[in-house]
Amino acid sequence: METIIKLILIATIFWYGVGTVFSQKIIDLSGKWQFQLDPDKKGHKDKWFLKENFSDNVQLPGTTDTNKKGYKTKAWPADSITRKFEFPKHFEDPKWVYELNAAPSRKYKYIGAAWYQKEIEIPANWDGKRFELFLERSLFKVELWVEGKKVGEDVSLYAPRRFDITDYVKAGSKQRITLCIDNTNLIGGMAHGYTYHTQTNWN
Repeated sequence: METIIKLILIATIFWYGVGTVFSQKIIDLSGKWQFQLDPDKKGHKDKWFLKENFSDNVQLPGTTDTNKKGYKTKAWPADSITRKFEFPKHFEDPKWVYELNAAPSRKYKYIGAAWYQKEIEIPANWDGKRFELFLERSLFKVELWVEGKKVGEDVSLYAPRRFDITDYVKAGSKQRITLCIDNTNLIGGMAHGYTYHTQTNWN
């Protein structure tokens, strides 16, 4: 992903009580997450959603920039100030790691899939409630597994993601949630919500 995550993932689990008064409780999942880049997109084939340990970790909320993941970008050549700006045709190529000379630039570049994993524990007294995983902001395609079982997927530029995980978790026990987030351009062209021109390609 450009820098694959501005998963500004504030991942949160809610439970909803049913009755005359609507209520909800929250488990904040910010903090340390296990993490692994997947530039070759082999994670699905190799069933990384069944893995219990990834090779790296990140702090969330955050981005791959703030976590210094991906490919360190390089400065433009010295003549970049006088040269007319042209958007690189192959900016999605991982080998193209230069900062732009007329737009915001990432410190670390990454386009592709990245995997995140965290063990959660839901209080035993929440049994019988409805549970939802909420991701505040992530781009483009998000897939979710709980204990290796596929919950679902969603594709969006901006909207928060909500996954009903009631049938996949058990109150009073620990369970492993795994996310694959891929910021590869899925719409084609250079949309403003995806390119460097108006904002960074976050995930």
